Amino acid sequence: EHRLYLESSGKYEAKSVERIKNDILRMVLGSLKTKLGKALTEDESFREILEKTVRRELDPASAARKILEKLSF
Repeated sequence: EHRLYLESSGKYEAKSVERIKNDILRMVLGSLKTKLGKALTEDESFREILEKTVRRELDPASAARKILEKLSF
């Protein structure tokens, strides 16, 4: 009965879309975290951002913005 209500009201599909979106985001973020972690030590431009942050020449929020700019987000 409850499922029929959810389906007829469109809430079932909305919940399904939200669940799938969250699953995709979780997977993408996990992959990005791994790749960026590697880039922060292996890619010179990313490593420079990390080193400037360690030396307190950049705050973490600014470092994050610079990294996102390099990724074209």
